[in-house]
Formats: sequence, structure tokens, C-alpha cells
Amino acid sequence: MKKSKVNQSSDIESDSKIKKQALTNQNKKLLSEISKLSYEQSLEKLDIIIANLQNENFLIEELQENYLKASFYLEHCENLLENIEQTIIEIDLNKFKSKRKD
Repeated sequence: MKKSKVNQSSDIESDSKIKKQALTNQNKKLLSEISKLSYEQSLEKLDIIIANLQNENFLIEELQENYLKASFYLEHCENLLENIEQTIIEIDLNKFKSKRKD
């Protein structure tokens, strides 16, 4: 029995929503795991993905997933660096303020 085009379209949209939800759940899990990594660990994972991309070690189907992973690792590294930079700025400001009081 053939499905109507409307039903087929509805099925495709439903499948797409299910896949997006699964991807979102996977992303949340991955982000949670990445948040526990040190800068060096995250950078190492990013380097591995980049090396594999450069050597074309991924299937076409894996490109999007690994691009997304790489962007998460990169964002984590950037956030860690920003936090460290902010801490250093705060330390320098506190030193400057304490020297001005003397």
C-alpha cells in the first residue's frame, strides 16, 4: 500500500525531529564530558580530530559529527583560556590596588 505524499512528508519530518532530539541529547552528554577535561586534554582531542580530517580518515557521514565535536573542544579551550585571562587580570588589578595603598 502506497502512502500519500502528505503522509510521507509527515513521516520524514517526524524522523527528522527524532534525529535532532537524539543529536541534542548526544551533544548534551558530549558537552558534559568535555567540561570535565583540562585544557591539555581538550586540545589533544581537538588535535586528533584535525589530524584525522587532514588525513581524510573520516567517512563523509562522520564529517559533520566530528566537525561538531571539534567545535565543542575548541570552545572549551577558549573558555578555559578566557577564565585564566580573567583571573590574571583580577590578580594584577588587586596587586596594583594594594601597591597604590602603600
